[in-house]
Order: sequence, then structure tokens, then C-alpha cells
Amino acid sequence: YLPQFSDYFKELRNEVDYLNLAIHFFLHDGKIINSFEGLSHEHVYSYALHAKEAMETGLYQILVHPDVFMYDYRSYDGKATFDKECEKASRLIIETAIENNIYLEINCGGIFKVTSYNERLGAFAYPRDEFWRIASEYKDLKIVIGVDAHRPEQLKSKEIEMAYEFARKHNLTVLDYVETI
Repeated sequence: YLPQFSDYFKELRNEVDYLNLAIHFFLHDGKIINSFEGLSHEHVYSYALHAKEAMETGLYQILVHPDVFMYDYRSYDGKATFDKECEKASRLIIETAIENNIYLEINCGGIFKVTSYNERLGAFAYPRDEFWRIASEYKDLKIVIGVDAHRPEQLKSKEIEMAYEFARKHNLTVLDYVETI
């Protein structure tokens, strides 16, 4: 989502059942920031505000990988950790999703990406435990699993079952389908 393309998204929305929202890039202090590249504590809330703005447009049905801001996040001390900025951003995203009837997606893409970061952290780059632990506090949240397949064989893979296991671990109720609006 980039706000300058809103007219295009509106046209596109009229042609499909629903649109997925992804925050791969966002604006922070007039600069475009890549959500996958070393976000700092200064960027995290901007990411969440961008997601909030997009969800409030009414154009989107699903926010995919809502926790991707943690992909390569560095806190105040430069370490990869979940801190108060991440919690604040997580709650804003989750609460905005509920208020706007937006589904949040547990994304298999981060499970497919086995990286040195995953190994060092001992967890997926996304979905992130910390985000989804917070999400489990909200009973009205709608959750789906998205495969994020980039190759046909990923449509039937062990990573999909891993995503369901991740959801079970966090006591999250995953819906089988998305209601179109």
C-alpha cells in the first residue's frame, strides 16, 4: 500500500473479490523504508501507522504478514528483540484490524525463508511469537493462514502444517475462509 496509488487500488478492488494488504514499504520522515531491511525503533510505529491508514481505507480484507516489521528489527540497543515499541505497534495493528473487520494472516512465507536470522533467533523471522501472543489476547480477531507461495510445490508443503501448529501453540482460532465484502 502506497497512498499515492489509492485511485488504482480502488479501480482494482472493483475487479476482484478482495484485496490483500501488504506493507512492504512505508514512509518515514519523507523517506521510503523497506519493511524487510533493518528497521529501527524509530521505524516500527511508522510501519503500524501506515498499516492503520491502509486498513481504514476499506479497500482491503486481509493484512498479510502483519508482523513482518520484526523481520530484521533492531531495538534501542541494536539487538534483535521485541520491545515496548514493537508491542505498541502490534496492538495498534491488531486493534485497527478488529475495528475495520480486517483479517490478519499467519504467513507461511516467513516459514519458507529459513535464514541465518531464523537460526540465530531460534524462531521464524515471521510469523513472530511475540506478535501472535499479543494477538491471542483479542478474541474478536479474524485470523487466516496464507501460503504466500512463490513456487507451485509450496501449495502443498510441510510449512503449511507448521503454520497451523504455530497457531495452535498460541491458542489462535484460524478461519477456513474469508468472507467477501
